Amino acid sequence: MWIVLHGVAGYLAADLLAGFWHWAEDRYFRCHWPIIGPYIAAPNELHHTDQTAFLAGSYWHRNWTTILPCVVGLAVSLLMHAPLWVIVMWVAASQANQIHAWSHTRSKYRVVRGLQEFGVLQSPRHHAIHHRSPFDCHYCVMTDWLNPVLDGLRFWLAIEWCLAQLGATVKEPTSSVGPK
Repeated sequence: MWIVLHGVAGYLAADLLAGFWHWAEDRYFRCHWPIIGPYIAAPNELHHTDQTAFLAGSYWHRNWTTILPCVVGLAVSLLMHAPLWVIVMWVAASQANQIHAWSHTRSKYRVVRGLQEFGVLQSPRHHAIHHRSPFDCHYCVMTDWLNPVLDGLRFWLAIEWCLAQLGATVKEPTSSVGPK
């Protein structure tokens, strides 16, 4: 039973971690920044003007920006003898972009569609809310479960308020006007 609990906790932690990263990309990352700009911010902005742009690339092209940092996090966690849920978190988070990609298309895999129906993998209907004005919610991209809770608590807005007190400014949202 404890293995199942660690698995669920790790998967939900991965969704929160991916959501935090997605929120930071959307609200704060700038295209002119070195390294992050061309490799993360610019593709993210393209995705918000053409939601299907990142579907055209290969698996590696679409996922390397999540796989590489997660491999580092996993290695450090293994060296530190982290609990199982942390290991699950890194492994699951490494696939956040792929799960996100599946929420932008009808998957050819029946198992993916089935998991989307139950919210284990984020459904296209759930993720579509993120791409609607005012573009300030539904940042978690792996499940249908965390966004209603975090948005209901105004979690992201609270973090933005705290950062604003430190002088950080939110960038203007990139609208989703492209294909859906």
